[in-house]
Amino acid sequence: MDFADNPLLIKCFLHLPLNKMKVINFLRQQKFPDQYFNKVLDYKEIICYTAPGEGRNTQWKFALINSMIWLTILWFHAIFGHSGSHRMHETLQAQYHHPHLQMHIECFTCNKCQCAKPSGPGHGLLPNCDMAGAPWEEVAVDLIEPWPGSTLHSTVESFALMCIDRTTNLVKIACIFEKSSNHVATCFKHTWLSWYPKPM
Repeated sequence: MDFADNPLLIKCFLHLPLNKMKVINFLRQQKFPDQYFNKVLDYKEIICYTAPGEGRNTQWKFALINSMIWLTILWFHAIFGHSGSHRMHETLQAQYHHPHLQMHIECFTCNKCQCAKPSGPGHGLLPNCDMAGAPWEEVAVDLIEPWPGSTLHSTVESFALMCIDRTTNLVKIACIFEKSSNHVATCFKHTWLSWYPKPM
């Protein structure tokens, strides 16, 4: 498990409050307390979990006690762009463990999502797409302006280059660091031209 490739996991976990008495009480309530152990990460002691038969050095997960679960869900809900409960659970359970993780995610409600997302199915079906050309003949390119995203401790701005094949509607999105022509052209080359045929 290489956490260096995913600094968001480390940043979120190391900022969560950890009370030793709450940890002790949490472990006393677990059916198999031997599956929990301590590990030092970035000079901070954390609680980890391994499933039966898995190695503590390679297959461990962050263990969330009861006082940490809601802050974790809130943080990742904002980072994932207000995703639904299914996507939230599938993502968190890969790196985090709590015996009732799914129940807490399903009970979580976001006021912004309640106001902005309509309940039930969408309205009708999309119209049929007119195939005017062959794949890879034409690509639409656009820059996504910086939009702010807030976490528990900071504000993040994101920039992106979006490429869409006009025939197949294939979408590729890449992160960019500046809006200069040379940088965008290089990003387009690596994101699109190195993978697909050159547009006509």
